[in-house]
Amino acid sequence: MVQTLDGSKECIKIYVEEYISHNLHYSFTFASFPTSAMKDIMTIMKRKISVILIISLLSFSLFAVTEESAAVSAQRYSALRSPAYSGTLEDVFVNPAALPLIRENILFKVTASSSEAYDTSLLFSSSPAWYIQNLENELQGTVVSGSIALTAKFSNKLTDRTERDNLSFFDIYTGVDIEIDFGYQIGRHFSFGMRLGGGNSLIREDKNVSSYVDVVKNALFSPYEKVQGSERFTSSLGFMVFNDNLSLGITTSSIIGENLDFNNYFSSFIGNTTLAVSYRGDMYSKEGDLNLFVPRVGASISGMGVGKERGLSVSGDLTIQLLKNAYLDTGIKYQYLVRDEVISNILSISVLGALEDFSLSVNLAFDLFGEYKFLPSLIFNYAG
Repeated sequence: MVQTLDGSKECIKIYVEEYISHNLHYSFTFASFPTSAMKDIMTIMKRKISVILIISLLSFSLFAVTEESAAVSAQRYSALRSPAYSGTLEDVFVNPAALPLIRENILFKVTASSSEAYDTSLLFSSSPAWYIQNLENELQGTVVSGSIALTAKFSNKLTDRTERDNLSFFDIYTGVDIEIDFGYQIGRHFSFGMRLGGGNSLIREDKNVSSYVDVVKNALFSPYEKVQGSERFTSSLGFMVFNDNLSLGITTSSIIGENLDFNNYFSSFIGNTTLAVSYRGDMYSKEGDLNLFVPRVGASISGMGVGKERGLSVSGDLTIQLLKNAYLDTGIKYQYLVRDEVISNILSISVLGALEDFSLSVNLAFDLFGEYKFLPSLIFNYAG
């Protein structure tokens, strides 16, 4: 611990160093916390607890043997997310290489989200609880410390809807997932990152959910069973090359784990890769003032034409900067996706409003030719 004095302010910097094989060196710096000794002591304790928690949860995740990154799933249809975008913590969930490029000065962020996938033929019908079809609720917490972000997520997902006796019944999956992201910047124009994650699932089978009250009662408090073979492990790499306006992002998932075909490693690796490019206007004018309007456009290709999940997307959004910490972001995205040879054409519209430490985003996605044609989601964030 190094203590320095600067006028009446007292700054404490804590350096946590850890040596891993081949002299790989990680240094996490936490600074600057002013004033009283009591605050300094509390800060030190919180930091040590965070480091212990990160190490403990990483150890757990290494023994968890998901399908898809838990955090990414909430952003799948957002018009404001891409592997080539950076600046917010949400971008890290898409590409871990965005971690050192976060413009927000945050220690933690809590996210609550709710999403649906509606068969529009059931909307406003006589079907029981037609407004609950594929409901998924998530609560997620992320701690950011230097070059590391640790995320824990709890989710409930209703699937396999059936009807009888004028009631609706679902299988309810509860998931607990942990992810840890590492991200580093090299020079002025390159960054890379890695994500490791693990989790498990529980199931409540054939539960009556005919109202939102039933969602709480049966999704949280009814008996459950462990889903056999639900232990999962995810891993991914991300890279970004950028200058002031242009950015190139590359992500590849399942670098190790169950989704990787070791018998055909190269094609499997390429099939899990996404390549994205974006252009963003200047946030500040030449005079150093905030620009009121900041446009951004992006495009990506996933699966590189050979993956089980592959596709193309183009997007554009416009940020209205009222203040540095108060802005409105609106965007639109078109995605052409192929999953298990099923083609989806998805149009997404997203609106995000942010004020101080709070933000709220609404995403409306429309699968133009799919069974579930309307996919709305609501995401609330608080950062500290």
